[in-house]
This record gives sequence, C-alpha cells and structure tokens, in this order.
Amino acid sequence: MTPRNALPQGWVRTQLGAVVCDVQPGFACGVNNRGGDGVAHLRPMNVTKDGEIDLSDLKFISAKEADGDRKSLRRDDVLFNNTNSTELVGKTAVYEYDEQRAFSNHMTRVRVREGALDPKYCAKYLHNCWREGYFQQVCNQHVSQSSISRATLLATPIDLPPLAEQKRIMAKVEALLERVNKARGRLDRVPDILKRFRQSVLAAACSGRLTADWRAANPKQEAPDSLFATIAREAAQLTKAKKISRKAKSLAPMLEDELPFDLPDSWKWIQAQDVCAPTGTITYGILKPVWVNAGVPTIRVRDIQNGQVVVSDVGQCCPERAAKFSKTSLKQGDLLIAKDGATLGKTAFVPKSLDGGNVTQHVLRFPISQHVSRHFVRCAIDSPEGQAWMSGETKGVALPGVNVEDFRRMPIPLPPFAEQEEIVRRVVALFDLADRVLQHLLLATIQTKHIAHSVIAKAFAGELVETEADLARREGRDYEPASVLLERIAAECSAATTTRKQKRTGKN
Repeated sequence: MTPRNALPQGWVRTQLGAVVCDVQPGFACGVNNRGGDGVAHLRPMNVTKDGEIDLSDLKFISAKEADGDRKSLRRDDVLFNNTNSTELVGKTAVYEYDEQRAFSNHMTRVRVREGALDPKYCAKYLHNCWREGYFQQVCNQHVSQSSISRATLLATPIDLPPLAEQKRIMAKVEALLERVNKARGRLDRVPDILKRFRQSVLAAACSGRLTADWRAANPKQEAPDSLFATIAREAAQLTKAKKISRKAKSLAPMLEDELPFDLPDSWKWIQAQDVCAPTGTITYGILKPVWVNAGVPTIRVRDIQNGQVVVSDVGQCCPERAAKFSKTSLKQGDLLIAKDGATLGKTAFVPKSLDGGNVTQHVLRFPISQHVSRHFVRCAIDSPEGQAWMSGETKGVALPGVNVEDFRRMPIPLPPFAEQEEIVRRVVALFDLADRVLQHLLLATIQTKHIAHSVIAKAFAGELVETEADLARREGRDYEPASVLLERIAAECSAATTTRKQKRTGKN
C-alpha cells in the first residue's frame, strides 16, 4: 500500500482493529458437494480480482456443519481471503446478499463497527491494499501458500474519513466504476464482433460478393478451366518422367446438395485435391512420432496459433521415424490444417525455417499448385462454408476429426486467377483494418483499467468527493472528525470493559 504523508482534514490514520467489532475465520470442511444440497460454502475463488463476490462456482455443506450464524455470512459482511498463493492472498469483497452462506477457513469474515466504518469502504480499501501489494509484504509465506494472521489483519493501517464522507466516497466510486464497467462490457463484445466481421469477409470473398464490382469492370478474364488444363498437363509430364511415386485416388464427383451456394458465371466449383501440387497429395503426417531433443522439426496442432506456426517450440522427431513419412516432408508455403479435436480447421502456412520438416498425424499437409493463389485457397478453407464442411465430415467419437479423403473432396469455389489475387488483396486490407481496431481495443481496455485504478486512488486520497470538513464549512455547521469518532469508540469500549469486570466481581 502506498504511504500517504498528508491526510485530508477530518481524516485519521488508524488500524483496522480500531473500527471493527468482529473478526471470524471460517472452517475446514472435508465433506462438500456441488449438488446444491445444504448451505453454500464460499472459498477464495469466490472473491474475484476485481473485488467482487462470484457465485458461479459453489460447493455446499450440510446445515449442521455450517454452524449457524457463528461461521456464516450475512449482508454487509466483509470477506477477506486470508490464505492463498502469495500474489492472491488479501483479495477482499463485501457480501451483499440476503442468503446466509458459510465460508471456508481460507477466508476471514470481518464485521465493521456500526457508526464508525462503512462495510463497502472497508472492503474496497482492503482490496486496494491487496492490489497495491501490501499483503504480499506482510503475509507469512510458505512453500505452497501464504497467509495473513488475524493479528496482522487487525493491524492493517487504514485512512479513515468521517462516516458520512465514507458513504459519499463509496457512492461516487460505485457510480464511476459502473460507467467504467459498462464501457469494459462494450469493449469485451468487440472481439466477437471482429470475429464475425472476418467470417463475413471470407463468406463474401468466397461467394463472389466481395468482388462483384471488380468483375463488372474486368469482364474478360481467363476461365478457371484453363487453370485445370495447365495443372493437368504439369501433372502428366511429371508422372511420365516418374518424378512422383503415385497419384491420388480418383475422387467421387461433387453432388448438387454438397454445393453451398451458386457461383458467378465466371467461377467454377472444384475439389480441394484438384488444386493440389502435382508433386504431392493432401495427407496427414507422422504416426506416433518418436520425440527427441534434436531431429526433424515436426509440427503439432498446438504449434499452429493465430494463423501461424510458432517455430520456437516445434517438436523434434527421430530422423529414422520421420524418414518413413517422407511423403509429408514440408516445403515453404505448404498449407497446414488441423484435422482433429477442438482445434479442427485451424490453418497456417509453412514458414521458410521449417522447410524439410514434417507434421504429425493430426495435421494435414496441403501442397497447393503454383497456378492458383494459395492464399485464396486458404480463404476458402477458413470461410464459414469451408469450416462447416470439415465439421460436417468429422469421424470418430473420442477425437473427432476430418477424414483425409473427405477433405480432398471439399468443394472450393474458384474464380479466375486475376480475381483470386484481387480477392486476397481486399481480404488482407479488411483483415488489417480489423487488426488495427483490435489494437485500439487493447489500448482502450488498458485505459479502462487505469481509469478504475485512478478512481480508487483518488477515493482513498480524499480527492473524489468534497470532504466533510469542506462541506460543513460551506453549510455553516459542525461535523465529527474521524479522530473524535475514534476517541468516542475508545471511551465506549473502555466503559464496556469496566461494566463486564464489575459484573464478574459482583460490583455495581
């Protein structure tokens, strides 16, 4: 917690123990359930890093174990995380529910002294101490977890304004943070909007809508059939020269109901295998790779992230094992597609640094003919229709995946080559725009966090609302400074102690 040398008029620096009336640790409960039977049992994860109570993941204990009110929560209790990892111990939130719930021995229930400390102010102040690292400095650190003792908690320094000012501060904090949270909520929706935007761009690109104006301005283009003739001649020449070992099996023709939409007249539906480079075929990689420290770089599904291959952590397969799968030896520019599991459909191009590498059995290698735009082919596979084809053709139960033969049959909408290049240019430009929006979003998100922290900092520096001293002067009235409040509390406590002693001794 950042020390503050000067306090606003009417404030006083004291310790938490001076303004609370009850500090109660929770209890360990070895028998709990998630079935909803009994009393909800709050744990450290139920207090968020934003200082809120999160009831989305609750365990329950029997009402008998909850021990009634003694170790239960009621409205306006302050819930403090006394045991956790060092960076998390000290998270705090105010409990603002009418339902009575229990709390674990990793939590401490703090009940403030009525008329001295506002529970919301207390919770927010303690949570700000955690955010500023105060509890990391004073906790008892152990190997697996750290803890804050009752004595340490009660000794926590707190800057205390008059009670009325505390309430005004928290009302202002809540109003400002509500606006910040609404802004953050709107920002949180932007990534999904951008994701839908990208999918809409790809859908428009692969249906011809994106370049309708371009076709109108460029009506005379080489038909896709001429591309196939060139690809077929090249394949025939290589086969005759015995430069390839085998040809892919003939594909079943596309059925009418497999074509998702009508194409412009100058376009043609083809199958993925039709635009495969003649030196290879679409296939998966090494079965059961033998991993070694130094060998053949072999790309796994997890190495494909955000549309690229993360080369820094690519696995190394034993060269003898990799040699048995030379047909999937990689070339720069090959398209890779994740064929299994939750990441089905992810794509990336092979970078130059992995030329000569390989892939596992969970990744498809797609060597694309030089006579078509490999970037356009990727757009078609990444498009909603391409992804739907892969999802609709999944096989298996334990690890859903697309069958390589089914992928070879994937319908690809193919325009003339010049239009392919124009489509890629426009897609890249629109995706760059989305990336710039995302960068602005990240900056705006950071700014909202800074604003929230600034609000809290100003609140506990006495700079967020008019102080009770200034307000009293302006209104021409008296007010009770926090120092006087503490003196009154001390006098009341002393009197209560004397009364208890007299009752024990039988004196009046």
